[in-house]
Amino acid sequence: MIGDALALLLVNGCLFVAGAGLTRALGGWRRPRELAAIAATSLLLGTAVFGVTAQLLYVLGLSLAAPQFFALCALLAATGARCNGPVTALGRQLPPTRLEWLAAALLGLPLLLLALNAVHQPLASWDAWAQWTPKALALVELDGLDSAVFASPAYADWHPDYPLLVPALEAAAFRFGVGVQTIHLQFVLI
Repeated sequence: MIGDALALLLVNGCLFVAGAGLTRALGGWRRPRELAAIAATSLLLGTAVFGVTAQLLYVLGLSLAAPQFFALCALLAATGARCNGPVTALGRQLPPTRLEWLAAALLGLPLLLLALNAVHQPLASWDAWAQWTPKALALVELDGLDSAVFASPAYADWHPDYPLLVPALEAAAFRFGVGVQTIHLQFVLI
């Protein structure tokens, strides 16, 4: 369990770095201390752009094995390397007030409890065990998008018209050894 959670943190750390480069390119921050104000936005943007790009790369025939995952995250992070313009409204933020700190603490406790529950939660949700996770495992086991499986009439219940964003995120985690029980923690992090 601990190893799975650490592997998931590695994957999300890479997605955060990718998102940090993207938010820097958008003018969200210039100095590292400015990044703290939009850390959550950076993780969400990195996750979203990785997920969309991964879908396209799977269609193009890539497997998104660990080296390709790292290369894609590095490429996304590099988008902000040469940005020196002014910080936009995305990065401007006043220091949190006491009331905001209290609200964050009150929200943090239930989120911590949800995270602990997610680590021990079985794969019980219909969409999880019937759709997203099998597709993610197939992406890993078949080393990419195999149209003989994903477009086969036998797998019509998998809804081949559904986007592969969630399976692509889960597949990235599975490639680093995250188990099917710990994968729920991914959505708590998001």
